[in-house]
Amino acid sequence: STGSQASAFPLAAGQPPRVHFVFNAARWTATACMLAARLQRSGTVHILGNSTHLERIGEWLWEYETTAFVPHTVGEPDAGTGCRIMLWATQPMNPAPWLISLHTQPVDINGCRNIIEIVTVQPEHRERSRRLWRHYEAAGCLLHRYDLNHNQLPEELP
Repeated sequence: STGSQASAFPLAAGQPPRVHFVFNAARWTATACMLAARLQRSGTVHILGNSTHLERIGEWLWEYETTAFVPHTVGEPDAGTGCRIMLWATQPMNPAPWLISLHTQPVDINGCRNIIEIVTVQPEHRERSRRLWRHYEAAGCLLHRYDLNHNQLPEELP
């Protein structure tokens, strides 16, 4: 399916999660940062990746805006910080409205509302996305496709 007019919130009871495939990203981590910075306006964002990805993302988020960094933390934030972007090496038990996955394997869809899979132009990322698409489709998820070459992003983004 293609981009949907449906809002990211609320997800109706029993409705399967939405999986948003964002194709033709120039860089995996930079695209994850751009999406997280936008998505945090509408709720908590979990970014799931390996230690190298998370380190790069942490650096990018510090430098994302020229006048201020984008608040983020590794794991659960301290109470009262207002931090809405959390970086995780393993999928947390408490789901967030948005999960950006940089893992090579599918994430656990239980409790997820919106999963974002970023696909670069590299052949290995394209093959990964085909495998993930088939997995999420078989799991009954609502699949959406966006092409950054055509300035397409999920309409749910604030």
